[in-house]
Amino acid sequence: CYRDVLLYAFMVSAGGLSRTVADAASQALIKHVHYCDEVSLANIAASLVTVLRESTSSESRLPHILKALDMILSQGVFNQLQPPENKFSAALFNMLRSFIATHNGNLPLVSSAAKILCLLVVFREPIRSAALKVILTLLCHRSPKIRSSVGKQLYMSVTTHEEELFENKADELEKVQELLLTTPWSQPVTMIKASRNQLFPLFGLDPPKAV
Repeated sequence: CYRDVLLYAFMVSAGGLSRTVADAASQALIKHVHYCDEVSLANIAASLVTVLRESTSSESRLPHILKALDMILSQGVFNQLQPPENKFSAALFNMLRSFIATHNGNLPLVSSAAKILCLLVVFREPIRSAALKVILTLLCHRSPKIRSSVGKQLYMSVTTHEEELFENKADELEKVQELLLTTPWSQPVTMIKASRNQLFPLFGLDPPKAV
């Protein structure tokens, strides 16, 4: 499909190393998406999924695609494509979870995928809870850099989308923000795991089972 090819070129440019080219490409793509009707938006979302899927085998291209995807999703242009009517968020979540499992040692890629997962909390269930479970799991990743990065990204996501996540739950919101801000995520996992586990019930999730 020519749309997939064109979108791929835009995504690679938007996530590229050249700041000038990246800014121009990302702004052009975001501007175009902003003016799309719902049908066109759904078609572009489907093409995004195709482009991402076809880039999974290339660790050189994948970071550019993820960077561009982060820029687009952060604008909220696809927020209306809610599940279960639209499968965009589910397809995106499944691929991101697979990237993290497959490339767990590639810290920049894991960090990029986690950042996008934090943006998926705007989508209704079951995507919201599924994304949060993976994010909370990453708070105990073996890399302190990943733990710190995920802690910051989750705090930003919670603060931005507090109405969707904690409607009429001001106490839970305050506790989550406090835990995310005050926990030294870069410290050894044994020191921060208890704080991480407290986040599960605050998000309405079952805590991980002890092994």
